[in-house]
Amino acid sequence: MKRNTLVLLSAAIILVTVLKATNVKSFAENVEKNQSISLNQSNNERIAEVRQVMINGIVYVKLRPVLEGLGWVVEWNPVTRDILCKNGTRLLVFNSDNVTVFIDGEYVMLDNPLVILDGATYVPGNFIARQFGEQIGWDGSSNLIITRGYDEKKISVEGKENIVIAGNGIIVNIFESYSIFTIYDMVSYADGLLAKNKAESAVIKYQEILKNVSADDFPEIYVHVLINLGNAYSVLAEKKDVEMNMLLAKDMYEKAYQFLKTQNISEDYGFYLLNFGNACRVLYEISSHKGYLVRAVNLYNEAWAYCSSNESMPESGLIQYNLGLAYRELGMKNSAYSCLTEAADLFIKALDVYPLEVNPYLYAHIQFNLGNVYLLLSEEKDIYINKSKAAYEEALKVWIPEIYPLNYARAHRCMGDVYSKMYQMDGNEDNLKSALAEYNEALKFFSMKTYPVDYAKTSIQIGNTYFMLAQPECGGKWTKEIAKLNCIFLFCQKILNCYIDNDTIII
Repeated sequence: MKRNTLVLLSAAIILVTVLKATNVKSFAENVEKNQSISLNQSNNERIAEVRQVMINGIVYVKLRPVLEGLGWVVEWNPVTRDILCKNGTRLLVFNSDNVTVFIDGEYVMLDNPLVILDGATYVPGNFIARQFGEQIGWDGSSNLIITRGYDEKKISVEGKENIVIAGNGIIVNIFESYSIFTIYDMVSYADGLLAKNKAESAVIKYQEILKNVSADDFPEIYVHVLINLGNAYSVLAEKKDVEMNMLLAKDMYEKAYQFLKTQNISEDYGFYLLNFGNACRVLYEISSHKGYLVRAVNLYNEAWAYCSSNESMPESGLIQYNLGLAYRELGMKNSAYSCLTEAADLFIKALDVYPLEVNPYLYAHIQFNLGNVYLLLSEEKDIYINKSKAAYEEALKVWIPEIYPLNYARAHRCMGDVYSKMYQMDGNEDNLKSALAEYNEALKFFSMKTYPVDYAKTSIQIGNTYFMLAQPECGGKWTKEIAKLNCIFLFCQKILNCYIDNDTIII
């Protein structure tokens, strides 16, 4: 039975998106390195025929020579105005009057429409890069790399008449053996998308990489991509289709989990298990299936066994914090309190290793998580509420809106929660007004389009604060505000329901 209630989407995904330098070396150990690259654009008629044009600031490339270069047979149907492209059993259909493309039984939207110039059809260059960008061949006469970012020092291909579409559609021939660093660059690009919170684009890139990377030949890259694909789905769940994306995240984490059992790869194992556990806990909050929560507890305990030898690392505190949240859900109050107090101690130890002047980025994250722990502990002892406020204020010394707008907004929303809690403790209306100011500051950075869940949650908190402010007021002073916020409250519930395929509202 799914719960028809408000639950907290509280599992933060810890992004570990950078491949270690030691891994890079191991990827390339058995690959012959050759920095000498010769370029030739004149020895291939198809290459010479390809043109790139700029239309309204968009790079377009000539469709027929590009697809023929990729091995497709291209035909024009003048009756239906369809462009039929066949490659073995594969079918690709463009229509000159439509922005949708039929690809192997599925429809894909073009970012920009096709353009016909002088009787030739042009397609947006980013469509070619996205759909065919990581077809990697090791050698032979038809090797192919299509990439948006081209570095002469890192990309080379062996074989005759190889095609490289680089940058904004620049096409060149390259005649040298290529390096595994090419794949590493692709992974780094996808990792960069994820680090910039462009989860949907990162998912596409990781999926393309998985199609072309062998788990047997490159186990480190394979498991890294699996884990970060899970991370990307988890981040995407904050924006839409929560249950579906969290299930996809869990599937990726599970594949990595089973694979890592057979390999001697660390791959930031503690963070990975933490994220896997968080995905399971969120799925429990959505579905009420207790098995997810039990799995989360087991994963957190496994992560703790792996990380407990180094208690000064930030993930140690995060593991105990999330384990405490899971125990709370299970009704194990004493175990939860023990884990949360342990988490607070671990975060304080981590601050000794990562003070503000040494690592401001980690310092802010540790302080923010410490604030979260103290806020939960304040439900048991009032003394923790001021500690929570102080920790969030320390995080905000680093998280300025010009550089960290999302973190800045979330910290201010948490400050709003602190003031709301203070009001519950002392009944001082000034605390509610401070909470309202904090929530409104946060809302400046949450748009309904970009961060719908954050936008809805913060708007609901503003509405709740207005309702609490209205209770002691006389003469209907807050009547208009209450009516307005009630409408916003109902509207935000509808927003959240659009992203959950059940009756549960995730805030």
